[in-house]
Amino acid sequence: MNAWQIVASLGCVIIAYVWIFRRRPDTQDPATMIVEVEQILDQFVTDMTERNDHLISQLAKLKAEQAEERKCWMERLMNLENRLAEMEMQMSRRDEEQVEAAEHHPSTIHERYKELIALKRQGLSEDQIVKQTGMNHGEVKFILQLASQEENSR
Repeated sequence: MNAWQIVASLGCVIIAYVWIFRRRPDTQDPATMIVEVEQILDQFVTDMTERNDHLISQLAKLKAEQAEERKCWMERLMNLENRLAEMEMQMSRRDEEQVEAAEHHPSTIHERYKELIALKRQGLSEDQIVKQTGMNHGEVKFILQLASQEENSR
């Protein structure tokens, strides 16, 4: 039950108790009845105080647990942010290296395989080029086809 439901229930019990004592014929002295009602109210206040203290201690415990959990999550978040920053730095370094590599490496077949294409222009057959360059026959044929396509697309 919620705290407000407990308070409401106890209030109803007190009202019913007082109502019952009022309805009785004057079997008790009104002063005695007042003392009993005060005792009941004092007991009610004592119970409510104990419950409130218990709730406060539970809330304090929950708050401490939440603070500890938040601390762990913040540490994890910082670790992840650091790892992300490191990965971004590595990626930027790789990008720079790729740009530098692209600047140093020729981008067309003719530029990469000048010697092989020069041999073909001199009139050597594919077999002679294979023997002279030491490359695989399929590789030579493929490179020459790519070079031919590149020239046709210009």
